[in-house]
Amino acid sequence: MQKIKREDEVIVIAGKDKGKRGKVLKVLLIKRLLISGVNIIKRHTKPNPMAGSQGGIVEKEAPIHVSTWQSSTPRLAKPIVSVSRSKTVRGSYFQVDAKSRRRLRI
Repeated sequence: MQKIKREDEVIVIAGKDKGKRGKVLKVLLIKRLLISGVNIIKRHTKPNPMAGSQGGIVEKEAPIHVSTWQSSTPRLAKPIVSVSRSKTVRGSYFQVDAKSRRRLRI
């Protein structure tokens, strides 16, 4: 079960962008994530008049491996180590921080 979804806030714990925070833009099936403002690469592109794009150097986010991030919330300064699930009265589930028992997403 994947415990990370789009729009979650994460913190990078390894690599050249260690310590940076960002929101998840996309979760890829190959155990990789796209995080806003993290792992920025420069892509040299050719102009394409058919598509209307100019050529040049484009900066964009590259995927990072799932082992290099930890969940985080804007309220807490520390990253979340463990995530668990709780059940509502209606029977649906939501994610909570296993240590502080705070709800992570609505």
